[in-house]
Amino acid sequence: MLLFYSFLFLMVVKNSKILKTCIFIILLTWFFQIPQAFTADSDRFEVGVNALEKDDYEKALQKFLSMAEQGDANAQGVLGRMYYNGEGVAQDHAVAERWFRKAAEQGDPQGQMMLGLMYREGQGIPQDNIEAVKWIGKAAEQGYATAQYTIGVMYLSGQLVVQDYAEAEKWFRKAAEQSDPKAQINLGVMYGKGEGVKQDFAKMAKWFRKAAEQGDAEAQLKLGGMYLSGRFGMQDFAKGVKWLRMAAEQGDTEAQVQLGVVYVKGDGVTQDYAEAEKWFRMAAEQGHADARYLLSYIQRNAQELKERLMEAVEQNEAKAQLKADGMDVEGDGVTQNDAEAVQESIKEAQQTRKIVEQANKLADKVEAELPVDARLVKWFRLSAEQGDAKAQFLIGGWYHAGQWVKQDFVQAYLWYDLAASRSEGEDQKSAIKNRGKVAKDMTPEQIAEAQKLSREWKPNNSFLSPLQNRHNPHEIPFDVPPEWTPRK
Repeated sequence: MLLFYSFLFLMVVKNSKILKTCIFIILLTWFFQIPQAFTADSDRFEVGVNALEKDDYEKALQKFLSMAEQGDANAQGVLGRMYYNGEGVAQDHAVAERWFRKAAEQGDPQGQMMLGLMYREGQGIPQDNIEAVKWIGKAAEQGYATAQYTIGVMYLSGQLVVQDYAEAEKWFRKAAEQSDPKAQINLGVMYGKGEGVKQDFAKMAKWFRKAAEQGDAEAQLKLGGMYLSGRFGMQDFAKGVKWLRMAAEQGDTEAQVQLGVVYVKGDGVTQDYAEAEKWFRMAAEQGHADARYLLSYIQRNAQELKERLMEAVEQNEAKAQLKADGMDVEGDGVTQNDAEAVQESIKEAQQTRKIVEQANKLADKVEAELPVDARLVKWFRLSAEQGDAKAQFLIGGWYHAGQWVKQDFVQAYLWYDLAASRSEGEDQKSAIKNRGKVAKDMTPEQIAEAQKLSREWKPNNSFLSPLQNRHNPHEIPFDVPPEWTPRK
């Protein structure tokens, strides 16, 4: 409108000096109006973002809706997010899809990504894999790392597209070079397996390290495992423990279990059973089956461990005393090597006594808590319900013999049957044999009931923490809610 009136004005201006002056004034005015308009939009958007952060949804909705209706793609995306997640509004995927589409059609990569995900899941629109690939691909082509990672997963697993390792590697690399940690992990795994690239353990470690340095717990676990295993030509216990600890402190249960094992074995650290018990317990309380087994084992054998270590202490102390008694402790007739040997023996004895003290504390802790039998039943029951065949076999035996639990042949048959279906070799033969033994004590009705329970049984993973559900390199992250990054 400003240009139109300016044009009319210039048509009637005849004086060239006046004309030049007017042109200058008009262009100068127009020039300053443009940034003012952008600044006003930026200010409105900032107000909306601040309101959203303070949970002032009414104010945020008002600001974003006003901007979105004027065609602001970023505001349209935020509105889509609010309706998708039900932030301050009733959750409505159809409305979310409408706003994501408006942003996507303007070329916004996040809008394109979310529209593709909604097509894949059929959220708010009919499910359509072709449209899903199309829109996610558009976002990936624009350099949006999350979309590049997702396209990489599609090609790696053959979901929605023909499996192609070379294409997967290409898209993972694009996302990894933008510091996407999951893409870095997947690229590292591809180098480790030699999928789409030449196998290269050094490059595998390189990409794991990049993700680990960003704080990704899974990458820290994988890198720590590489250093500890020594199978990749880079054994370093200290570095392995360092990365494992970082992952464990973030709550990663697998890292907690492996760190506990490290303390049991004394790999790169001073052997410390109390520290091992701490990490096993943390993982067990999050539902890790191996941790529950290891924790139960340590607790069950605490007294035996204490006795064995005490014997070692006495032997070391006796050895040290014999050496000291046979020498002139003032130095006459004693070589430097002899003196050092005595000191080393004493040091060993003191260190072993320290371990015994830890075992004593652990044994006392066991006695102070629930009875060991009751706790073993609790932990192994959780493991059995998660599908652990060894735990299922043990539970079956307890119910058969009435050991630590009330005798129940139906339950014994059930757990033996489940163990048999999840075991191989000798373990499977033992489970089948014991199932046959308990069946001899059962009526046909009881056997039928136990078989029905076995058929209907499903693993119970409800107690697993989010971190226990580990990252799957073949899993498209369709369950991740949109995280809209404001671009001002």
